Amino acid sequence: MPGLEPGDEDGAPVWFGCQACGHVFSEGHLDAATAQQLALRADLARLPGEGDVCGERRAASRVVHRLASLRGAIGGAWLDVGVGDGALLTTAAEYGFDAAGLDPSHAVIERLLAHGYEAGQADVEDLEGEDAFDVISFDGSLQRQPFPETSISAASRLLRP
Repeated sequence: MPGLEPGDEDGAPVWFGCQACGHVFSEGHLDAATAQQLALRADLARLPGEGDVCGERRAASRVVHRLASLRGAIGGAWLDVGVGDGALLTTAAEYGFDAAGLDPSHAVIERLLAHGYEAGQADVEDLEGEDAFDVISFDGSLQRQPFPETSISAASRLLRP
């Protein structure tokens, strides 16, 4: 592919880097074990409460406000899948939602639990039940999944009408 350089690690996924924008991606998709290892080594500056908290909160506030406007209500159960820096989850809670999150990073989950948020290290597909949430967000996580249709199906089952 023009403008791309393959990775050179033996036995590892083939990595590419776009020379134009610097984006790094792999050929195909990662297996679950490799994806988990990458999540564990995620940038620790992106833990909840780290980095540009005010800027991230402002951006998340626009999302939560817009969603509440579309729903015609503030409040209800919100599940954030792939919590990351926690801005969307914590802002949803500030708005009055009962917010909970899922993330592959143990460090992210520990930080959220320490601050009183409900969080777990699970996949949305592993959650049981139906009609459990009013809102399910995948801010920045759905596009990293190799087969997002399984997460979308689980979200459909878990969303209240």
